[in-house]
Amino acid sequence: MASVRQSTVLRSRDRLEYCIVFVANDRVLDQVVAFLESIKQNSPNISLICIPYSDDIEKLAELADVYEFKFFIDFDISAVQNIAKIIYGRTVPRLRKLGAFFVPCREFLFLDVDIIVRKDLRPFFGHIDSSCDIVFTDISPEGTYINNKHPLIAHSIEINTGAYVSAPHVMDYPLFIEAIMRHFDVFREIAFFPNDDQAFMSFSFDIQRKKFRCIDNFNAPFSPRLWYGHPFTHGPDEVIDPAYNLPVSMVHFAGTSNYPLGHYGVWSDLFNHFMVLGRDRVANAGLNIL
Repeated sequence: MASVRQSTVLRSRDRLEYCIVFVANDRVLDQVVAFLESIKQNSPNISLICIPYSDDIEKLAELADVYEFKFFIDFDISAVQNIAKIIYGRTVPRLRKLGAFFVPCREFLFLDVDIIVRKDLRPFFGHIDSSCDIVFTDISPEGTYINNKHPLIAHSIEINTGAYVSAPHVMDYPLFIEAIMRHFDVFREIAFFPNDDQAFMSFSFDIQRKKFRCIDNFNAPFSPRLWYGHPFTHGPDEVIDPAYNLPVSMVHFAGTSNYPLGHYGVWSDLFNHFMVLGRDRVANAGLNIL
């Protein structure tokens, strides 16, 4: 892994209240810049933590001071990756998302980097307690299980694991591994394999009977929906969800590495807006990495 400055590394002995956690590497640098710029513009008061997706983070490391985030590498999910090798025949880098549960914080908001933030995200925090393990936004019923009627997961909400809030104490890692291994054959039978991280993480939450609550249960000042495919209206200053008659806190794409930017129509303009602002910020910091 590329060397990162010690001043940009979060250690397990450190303590944070609330934070946003994301996973990235140099391959998605454009997305990361647009993502971070949208946070900087709309929700700048939350600590940012990056979990490296892979070893190629040399350029990403240059952004740490520009966007004031820290790297977190102080965790070990090798047991999960060993299971992944059996299931998928390979390790699954996207399962590094599970590193969020090791971040030394009270609560974290995990976000995929193919998201553009439009509102202050602080209303997402402060809801994890004995009645709620995970606060979710969108659901992903077509991207989690091929058979959601199996009695083991028939109660599943099938949350989108690209944007949710939880806390480190919610996951007991040894119990997590034990539960996956105990129901290994069921997972291979019902999982939607193309979405490896989505299926794996949802299954682990479901078989442990984690308690979910949607963000709209907490009178949040925005819609619970994020997915760009919803029929949102795109105004000059904010995105509105007509189903709730509320602003949208974030717009979640399917990644510019999956589709060309033009695939997203009007939402391409939103991405480009923050991409341009981010490129200017990076250039003004004296960096030539984009």
